[in-house]
Parts: sequence; structure tokens; C-alpha cells
Amino acid sequence: MNLNKVLLNVVVAAAVSAVTAAGTSYLLFRYATPFGKAQSSSTEPISPEQARVEQIMRDYLTKNPEILVEMTTELDKRQATQQAEQQQKTISENAAALLKLSGMLLRFIYEMGDSVPPP
Repeated sequence: MNLNKVLLNVVVAAAVSAVTAAGTSYLLFRYATPFGKAQSSSTEPISPEQARVEQIMRDYLTKNPEILVEMTTELDKRQATQQAEQQQKTISENAAALLKLSGMLLRFIYEMGDSVPPP
């Protein structure tokens, strides 16, 4: 493998990494809650019926903690899917810039003496 191909691989990997990082950062800042803050902070008193339902749920989850693992697994899958979709959207939105960058790279490699002609 010659130096030009190595350089091309490094630059393409860096570009893909930058797009992935941008998508991940976007998701993090869009959907993450600030540290130490609950998602809902209701100070309203709860009804006896709501307290009963909460106690039933608490009892059920305490007796069946494996359901929490299932819930976490499902949440992870959904978040991974959302992240992949957002990354694909970010890549699609920046396709023109990525194509322009690849054209510039091919021109650079051609000028360095490789046998691949520019697009």
C-alpha cells in the first residue's frame, strides 16, 4: 500500500468520524436531561388511586426485577436505532460536502503522482 492510499484512508476515516461525532453530539444535547434534574418535577399531591397503582407497580417490579433488564435492553435498542437514523440524516444532509471533500482528496492523490485521474 503506498503512502497516498494510506493518506486517503486516514482522511476518509477522519471525515466519517467527524460526521458520526456531530450526530452523536446533536442527539446528546437534544434528548439528554441536565444532571441532577428529574424529567418531571410535580409537587401536586397524588390521589389515593394513583398511590395504589404506584404501590402495585413497585411491588411487581420488586418481585420481578428481570423486567427492568428487559426494559433497559429495549431502551438501548431504541436509542441505538434513533442514533443510527440521526447519523444517516446528518450524513445525507452533508453528502455534498463529503463528495466535494472526496473529489479534493482524489485530486490531491492524483497530483501526488498516483495513477487515478481526478473526477
